[in-house]
Amino acid sequence: MSDSNDFRSRIQKIEAKSALLNGGTVDDDGAVVTREAKPARRLNTPMMRVVIFSVVFFAGAAAGLPYLMEKFPEKFALNLPTGKIPKDVAETSKPLRERLVEMSSLSRKPRPKPEKIRQDTEHGFILRSPSVLNILGEDMVVDDLVDGFERISADTPTGAVTAFNRVTECGFRKPAPGEKVAGVRLTDAMLETPLQAFTKSEMANRLLKAIQGSLKYGREVEKIGFYEGNVTAVDVFVTDTSAPIYLVLQARGEGKLWHIHLADGVKLAHVALIGSTAPALTVPQDGLTYQSMIPQDFIGRIDFFEGTDFPDCMPLPWHKPQADWIAYQRSLKDNDLYKNQMKTYGNGFGAYDKWYTSVFGVSATYNTVQAAAAAHVLVGPVPDQKMTYRQFTGADVMITSNDYIFSGEKNVRAGHTAKLYEDLLVAASGGNFDLIKFGEVTGPVK
Repeated sequence: MSDSNDFRSRIQKIEAKSALLNGGTVDDDGAVVTREAKPARRLNTPMMRVVIFSVVFFAGAAAGLPYLMEKFPEKFALNLPTGKIPKDVAETSKPLRERLVEMSSLSRKPRPKPEKIRQDTEHGFILRSPSVLNILGEDMVVDDLVDGFERISADTPTGAVTAFNRVTECGFRKPAPGEKVAGVRLTDAMLETPLQAFTKSEMANRLLKAIQGSLKYGREVEKIGFYEGNVTAVDVFVTDTSAPIYLVLQARGEGKLWHIHLADGVKLAHVALIGSTAPALTVPQDGLTYQSMIPQDFIGRIDFFEGTDFPDCMPLPWHKPQADWIAYQRSLKDNDLYKNQMKTYGNGFGAYDKWYTSVFGVSATYNTVQAAAAAHVLVGPVPDQKMTYRQFTGADVMITSNDYIFSGEKNVRAGHTAKLYEDLLVAASGGNFDLIKFGEVTGPVK
């Protein structure tokens, strides 16, 4: 009996000790006081299911990875680009500074935003370099045509710049039998040059507008430089060998320099230049004849909105409206502004086409490529072999005579033109520009 009591007592002590360790209590007799057990923590929650699924998934993937790598080794091969990482990048014998410099080529650099090559405008499209304008409308760049391309810029030095007289009659020499007429018609050219040409009347008109603005708004005439007359350039690649080419180069904007390149076997018969301010060219072959016309010498401002009674002399190179013009598309939506504008363009081109046909014997659309602006133009088919680019650096330039013609660095030319304009301001003021005081205009001048 005593043995059983001792055994029961030991069991009771063990239970009491366990209860105390687990946060329970014991009464005075050593008996364990029972309390309501806490509910067991639930394991079947949404978060626990996600954790369990993730563990099982990645465990399975890890188990199957060796098999997949053995079955499809090419899928797991690490192909590093050759020639991109210097051999000695990982050499620890070099100083850390040198190794960081070499590894700088591996850093991620933002890619430059590509220039938009083609841009649609209200009156035609613009093709920027290196895209090449061509009569078929094909996508091509200058490197498709030539080797050794070097883009013309305002810093490209020229050779001799020689002025020649423009025509005094409203026409050019007629194409001879067997000569083939080909034309290029632009509004603007997209390449800068180190040339500048303008007339005294252009400077006077600029000054007149400045003084009129001062009188109207009561502010002083600014002594700013005169920056008009910048001559821009376009490459003309002639590849047509089917006949001697009579080339008609037409522009609407300020001075244009046509840098002409000839493929093997091409013979230029004559070049006719039409353009405002100062048409110019580089001569690509010995003995080439050329003529230049400035439309303003023959015509004034003509409104082609009413009537189609075209004059005989109309050498202003209007562009024929095209279906891809934004203005043309808007004119189809009953927009009176654009409808009238397209009628003006249509009548203007009709008058120009009449004059063009009388001078060259073909329509102004014949064998002619047209755009609002371009940097490079192809006249003829794509050659079987690339041409060698005729460098503009050091090339002699023939430019239509003008009152002022400058060639040189941009900042030097700006200084010359600013001085000319300031001298004109002083002369217009009677010798002392500072004596002119422009007060605020408060009412009508009596």
